[in-house]
Amino acid sequence: MKLRINQQSIRLRLSQNDIANLRLNSTVSVPLFWGIEEDDLLVYKLSIVEEGVSQVKIKAEEINVMILINAIENWLKNDEVVSFECSFPTLSQPLKVLIERDFKCLTPRKEDEGDLFENPNVKC
Repeated sequence: MKLRINQQSIRLRLSQNDIANLRLNSTVSVPLFWGIEEDDLLVYKLSIVEEGVSQVKIKAEEINVMILINAIENWLKNDEVVSFECSFPTLSQPLKVLIERDFKCLTPRKEDEGDLFENPNVKC
């Protein structure tokens, strides 16, 4: 899973294995180590919740995007649906969250893309 934060938006791009784990375990998370101390860690996580409200929680070393199952169910079940978007009210501008399938790039690059989805723009 890839994380991008830009101003008031969060984007999560999920590989095929990420989505399989999300379907099976209702969560997928990635640890990001940036130093040599134990607490030099940030975990970003996507969780599917059965009840309550969709929300983003940031506590200590974790960013957790929690989405209600009935809101994201169509995206989870249908591989043809590329992305799921929602927004959350904040003290300033809304926080926009985009969750999408991660596609292989159209131009070659030195990155393992074996677990990514085929790019739909490859076919004419």
